[in-house]
Amino acid sequence: MTALRIFRHACTRTLVSPGLVITLYLVNLLLAFPAFYVAHSLLQSALGSSLAGDSLLAGFDFTVWRDLMAVHGLPFTTLFRFAIPLAVLGVVAQTFLAGGVLDLLVREKRFSAATFFQACGTYLGRFLHIWVLTAIILALVFMLFSVLVGAVFTMAAMEPDSDRTAGIGIGLSLACLVLLLLLVAMASDYARVNAVVHGKQSSLKAVGRGFLFVFHNPASTLGLHLLLILLLGLFTAIYLVLQGLTDMDRPFTIILVFLLQQLFMVARSGIRVAFSAGEVALYEERKPRPVVFYGWDDSPSLQGR
Repeated sequence: MTALRIFRHACTRTLVSPGLVITLYLVNLLLAFPAFYVAHSLLQSALGSSLAGDSLLAGFDFTVWRDLMAVHGLPFTTLFRFAIPLAVLGVVAQTFLAGGVLDLLVREKRFSAATFFQACGTYLGRFLHIWVLTAIILALVFMLFSVLVGAVFTMAAMEPDSDRTAGIGIGLSLACLVLLLLLVAMASDYARVNAVVHGKQSSLKAVGRGFLFVFHNPASTLGLHLLLILLLGLFTAIYLVLQGLTDMDRPFTIILVFLLQQLFMVARSGIRVAFSAGEVALYEERKPRPVVFYGWDDSPSLQGR
């Protein structure tokens, strides 16, 4: 099975790239620190010595949340507004890092920080264009989904058993939405791979070739993506189970949970490299090959005659 073979290759490629994985982890840690500091400062000023924060950590309570918003609405509003530019910064940062990861994997270079960050800057502009085109496609997908849901409710209103019909229709619509979102995500990934493999070309052409590659290889691309998602889910489940078994009531256990969280973040960085390594390997194996014609007057086999 191609997807399983490429999946094993991706895991092996990740294990032999510790420098790349650790670099991604450290950059994401540095990016997360300002957001953590601002959120911690605002929440500390809003909550003070109140027990409401502990109550929300133990389990979300809408009544407690409503009271907090009524008394400390301004700090929380500031926090939410600050989250928007941070999210944009996160998208730009991840797009920036993707160029270095793919360049290293496609060119099969030995990792060094200088060449990695140089490649990050080289592909940033093209990758941002691909991201904008992907965002437009996603907006169209959500518009299509809203139209489908509206049609489902309209049809359900005409049926005697409207609740059941509406439930089935919404379930099918959600399944279609998930499939379309997965398709767009995979096509966007392969568009970036295409841009690195083929060098300078328009972002629109790269996106088109990304969709064509997914359409021509649906089983392999989807199978590889699902295997990597399952790997991420496995690590997430292990992390949640271990965290749930640890009581944060002593300094030692608090440090242990912190180290566990950092190990999980390293694992996430490794899985990100595995995603890119698998997609690069699959694309290199299945990409269209140039057609060579033999027998023409200018062909190499006839020029020496």
